[in-house]
Amino acid sequence: MWELIGQGRDGYRLTIRATRVSMRQLVAIIVGCVAVGGSAATAALIAISLETDSILGRSGVVAVAGGVAVVIVLALMWIFAWRRKRYVIEWDDGGIRIMGAGVERALPWASIARVLIRLDTDYARVEVRGTGGESVTLLAGFGSQDVKKAHAIDPIPGEVADLLHRHLPVEQPSRRDALGLHVFLRKLHAAA
Repeated sequence: MWELIGQGRDGYRLTIRATRVSMRQLVAIIVGCVAVGGSAATAALIAISLETDSILGRSGVVAVAGGVAVVIVLALMWIFAWRRKRYVIEWDDGGIRIMGAGVERALPWASIARVLIRLDTDYARVEVRGTGGESVTLLAGFGSQDVKKAHAIDPIPGEVADLLHRHLPVEQPSRRDALGLHVFLRKLHAAA
């Protein structure tokens, strides 16, 4: 939820429930789940074929693999929901301040190369990448989204978009016409 900071300060505050995880970690988790799920499904199929002395057809394989996949997805959603914390991100002319999970981090605009805000999908997140390559990613989508809301993160107010354009003048267009994806860059070549 976006709101004015107030208290004599110009700027906006975004409050979200999110899990701090980098996209690299998320990809590793997904690859690990596919490997574990594939191994578990294979072991289950071998055990079933040894016990019944018959080989399952395609529908049986799909049923076993689907059952394993559902268990893994539910476990992941539970883990992400359990790790989810309340974060407050303040945006003003001084920079971005991220507070949550007992940590406060202030990032002046001069140290920020890129800000990515994804409003929708399971990959809804706020990602701030520094000029030195360090980044902070708050995943608000997977296992976190309120089922009553269309977006995990509310749409960006016009004043916040103006603030981002003042300090990060290049808005990178989405390659796949993703309406909920907003990427603000210091320079165009900083996207790499």
